[in-house]
Amino acid sequence: MRTSKLLSWIFIATFLLTSIAYASDFEIEKHADQTCTIVKYRGKANSLDIPSTLEGFTVTSIGDWAFSDCRSLTSITIPDSVTTIGDGAFYWCDALTTITIPESVTAIGAGAFYYCWDLTSITIPDSVTAIGEWAFYGCDSLTGITIPSSVTSIGASAFANCDALTNITVDVDNQSFAQIHGVLFDKINMILHTYPAGKNATSYAIPEGMLSIGDGAFYWCDALTTITIPDSVTAIGEWAFYGCDSLTGITIPDSVATIGDSAFSECSSLAGVTIPDSVTTIGDSAFSGCSSLRGVTIPDS
Repeated sequence: MRTSKLLSWIFIATFLLTSIAYASDFEIEKHADQTCTIVKYRGKANSLDIPSTLEGFTVTSIGDWAFSDCRSLTSITIPDSVTTIGDGAFYWCDALTTITIPESVTAIGAGAFYYCWDLTSITIPDSVTAIGEWAFYGCDSLTGITIPSSVTSIGASAFANCDALTNITVDVDNQSFAQIHGVLFDKINMILHTYPAGKNATSYAIPEGMLSIGDGAFYWCDALTTITIPDSVTAIGEWAFYGCDSLTGITIPDSVATIGDSAFSECSSLAGVTIPDSVTTIGDSAFSGCSSLRGVTIPDS
């Protein structure tokens, strides 16, 4: 009985500290420190300046999926009270062309701008330290993006399937990431992170010294017909070459030990693959959708 009463009091206390309220077009979650999170936007505006306060509470966070599928929005200004943009916050806002992210923001969540097709440019402020996986996936109108020196973490496939993206620029003072000819690298872990899908080169040689090809690194890079992998590479990540449908052949060096899930999925022009003796693991659906594939040599390993 005492345990039941204790749990009831904990529930009541939690409810009093955090509650859901509606402020005009915004559904907000109020917190005990007089801040709030935008849980859902229910308006129909085309251009929106998100207020810094709602019902007397300071807006510090845009919650997960808060503006998802708001397909009327063309421009958004985020106030400088906001420190975090949640997962899927602007998911499928496919009419969105401009958004202002203030210097107060430190984290951009996973899939935050997923399928914002018309987003032509975005400035990531120096305050941001983390960009989540799939954050800008499918932003087909983005031609370039600059990573500031403050960023220490970029999730897998953060810029995948951005058809117009030709160049990723990294601030020279960034200690974690670098770019070579517009290609993004994790220089601490020696990973090729992202090859921009909008590049029109037909061949690419991965620099010597790279240890792995990141998840979604060449996702839907459909101009490439040949890719050279150096013998420093030990791992090919999940979705690494997904949708590279012009890729006709690839030599996997005998340094590679693992090939991730869906690594070569939908490489419809890939005719043959020889897997070296060094490989011990081939992930699920690694070659699914490879409709031209006529032979695969799998070693005893």
